[in-house]
Order: sequence, then structure tokens, then C-alpha cells
Amino acid sequence: MPKEEKNTAEDLPAEVSAEEIAAFRKKLNLRVRHIQNVQNVSLLLADRLAEKGEFDLARRLVQRSLRHDSSKFEGIEWEYLDIASNDKVNRSKLRLAINQHQQSNDHHPEYFSGGVSDMSSVQLAEMVCDWKARSEEFGSSLVDWVKEVACERYGFTVRSKVYQKIKFFLDLLLDPKIG
Repeated sequence: MPKEEKNTAEDLPAEVSAEEIAAFRKKLNLRVRHIQNVQNVSLLLADRLAEKGEFDLARRLVQRSLRHDSSKFEGIEWEYLDIASNDKVNRSKLRLAINQHQQSNDHHPEYFSGGVSDMSSVQLAEMVCDWKARSEEFGSSLVDWVKEVACERYGFTVRSKVYQKIKFFLDLLLDPKIG
């Protein structure tokens, strides 16, 4: 029979300020909301993939969405992903946290030595769902971002096979379709 633990003064939580509680809640809620947004977009894409008979891809996408960005709740990602980057020290911590996040999550092209061209279909689909969730959260155009930023950032063109795969997922998600 396990020994019953007794709480000591050092085991009890320290008093926290209202500001600390508010900051914790904000950080937690922003991360949970983003993950829920990715899950909702993933369910929509999975439904549309299923309509095309892509049952395995749809199932695997939903499965991945249930684990999406779980690394954001630990270590350097928890501590620094949302800090203001208005000074050199904070910019450095933010860059480290972003790098850790990208190296821990294979829906980011930076995870792969060959970048976006090394990604599988399900990884690309999750990436597109992540992009769509972010564009909704920031009120920006996903189509414009893909054409104006992603192509250059990730080294693909609108004529590449990678773009065609990304466009397939975007077309299933968006109306009007991207050109």
C-alpha cells in the first residue's frame, strides 16, 4: 500500500498575482485556441478528402491534428514563443523557441534538411491547415501569403510539384479556388 504523502509548506503553491494569473490564462488560451482552429480546419479538409476517396489521408490528418503543436506546452516553447521581441535578448530567446518548435514538429518545412520538398502528403496537409488557421487568426489572406511569402521562404514555385500538392489542399479548403 502506497505511503500517503503529506504536504509541507514548500509543497504549497506560492501566492501569485492577478497579473501572473491573467498572463498564464492568456498564453494557455491562445495556444489551445490555435490548436482547436487547426483541428477544425483539419476536419474540414479531411471531410473534403473523404469526398475524393482519400480515406487514409483524411484519417491520418485528423489523427495528427489531435497532437498538433503539443510541444508548445513545454520548455523553451512554453516560456518564450509569445514574448515580445523588442530587444536583443528577447529576440534571441524567441528565435531559439521558434527553432525548437520547428525542429520538434514535422508539419514545418524547417524540420527537414531538404525543406518542404521532403514532406509527405499528410505533413503538407497539416502544414496547410496550420497556415489556414493562422490566416484566420490574423485576418490575412492565405492565398496571398502562399504566393507572396511561402514560395520564396520555402523555395518552391507555382509550377513545382510541391506547389501543386499544396494547391490541391488549398483548393479543397478555399472558395474561390486559388489560381
